[in-house]
Amino acid sequence: MIELVYIDDGRRRYNSSHQNLVNDFAYFGGRRVRWRMDVWQALCLLTTWIPFRRIKGVKTDYVSNFFTEEKNLGQFLEEKVKPRHGDQDLDQDWSDQEARLRAVANGSPKLRFLAELFDQIMYVGHEKLLIWVGLPAQQVYLVAAIREMGFSTAAYHSSLDQPARRKLTQNFHNDRHGVRVLVCNYALNSCGINMHSHFCNVVIFEPASSRPVEI
Repeated sequence: MIELVYIDDGRRRYNSSHQNLVNDFAYFGGRRVRWRMDVWQALCLLTTWIPFRRIKGVKTDYVSNFFTEEKNLGQFLEEKVKPRHGDQDLDQDWSDQEARLRAVANGSPKLRFLAELFDQIMYVGHEKLLIWVGLPAQQVYLVAAIREMGFSTAAYHSSLDQPARRKLTQNFHNDRHGVRVLVCNYALNSCGINMHSHFCNVVIFEPASSRPVEI
């Protein structure tokens, strides 16, 4: 487990959003304390990126379209993250690669730490990386950002049919120079998929909704 910290006013912004969400997280249902799935999802996105509300609406249909058309970070920013008038939480200059990466890294200690890991894993170790997330929005966010860094990245997502899933896992498993980073979703059945040949690096980007799911 890695402890990450926010920079600048990130902690203040995080605490403000976190408190509002936590207040609505649990409720009494009958004699049991229950929790709201939509709030849990929002909390997951908040720990991914502070301006999370901009990607909260990313659903399966957009995920499918994003990967089918092989869209990039610039298109993702324009389509889903476009600043509103008076916004203070986003860099609004997306004219070059550095500006686009700064826009999504600001407010995301996790993404910044991943970028540091890539130096060890990709450049020094020449290995591959498997990343586990819980939501489609996180898959798009991470794939767009990592591709912008110059690494061959794909997502194992629900819109892939079985032949496409087999092709993707074979590419990741067998091709030394193929997909270097694979972003998987806990919600998809991946039992029995063996992808250890060219990687020994797994990042649990966030915990699953339950321990059995994560295992």
